[in-house]
Amino acid sequence: MKKLFVVLLALCLPAWSFGQNVERQRKAEAGDASEQYYMAHCYQYGWDGAPEDAAQYAIWLKKAAASGEPGAQYDLSQLYKYGAYSVPQDDAEYLRWAKKSANNGYTPACYNLGLYYENIDREEAFYWYKMDMDLHWQEHHEEDQFAVDRLQAMGITYHPADHASSGSDRNTSSRSLTNGKTSVKCPYLRLPCHIRKVG
Repeated sequence: MKKLFVVLLALCLPAWSFGQNVERQRKAEAGDASEQYYMAHCYQYGWDGAPEDAAQYAIWLKKAAASGEPGAQYDLSQLYKYGAYSVPQDDAEYLRWAKKSANNGYTPACYNLGLYYENIDREEAFYWYKMDMDLHWQEHHEEDQFAVDRLQAMGITYHPADHASSGSDRNTSSRSLTNGKTSVKCPYLRLPCHIRKVG
C-alpha cells in the first residue's frame, strides 16, 4: 500500500504543480511581463514541473524583456554580453538591453554599465555609477558600496543624499568637475555637482 501511495504521489505532484501554473502561463502568453519573466525562470531552473530548457528560457526572457521587465532586460543583456543560453555574444545588443534596464531603474544594470564604460569613457561611467547610487539611495537610504568603491577608484566621491532632489534628466546642463587627473562632466544632475576630490 505504501508503494502505491508513493507512486500516486509521484505521478500527481507534477500534475498538481502544472495545474498551479496554468493561470501564470495564460497571463504570460497574454503579454504580462512579470509572468513572462517567471516562465523564463521556470525553464532556466526547472521550477514548477517545467523542464530545464535553455532555448525556452531564452525565448521567454526575450518576451519579458521586450514587454518592459527591467530584470529580464538586464538578464538578456548579460546573455548577449557573454553569449549564453543559445544567445550569440553581441556587444551592441548587450548595451541596448542593459541601457533599457538601467533606464527602467534596475540598479545592477546601472552598475554594470559603469563597469563597461570605466576604461572607455569616464564621463559615461560616472553617469551610470551615479544613477546606480541615486536609485539605490532612493530605495534603501544607503549608498551602494560597490559603486562608491568604483567612483573612488576613479578619484571621485559622491554621496546621493547631497542631491536627493536632483532628478535624472541627462539632457540638462552639464558642469565640468575635476577629479585630480581629468575633467569629468556631470550631465546627470539638475543642480550643480558637489563632487568632492578624493585625497
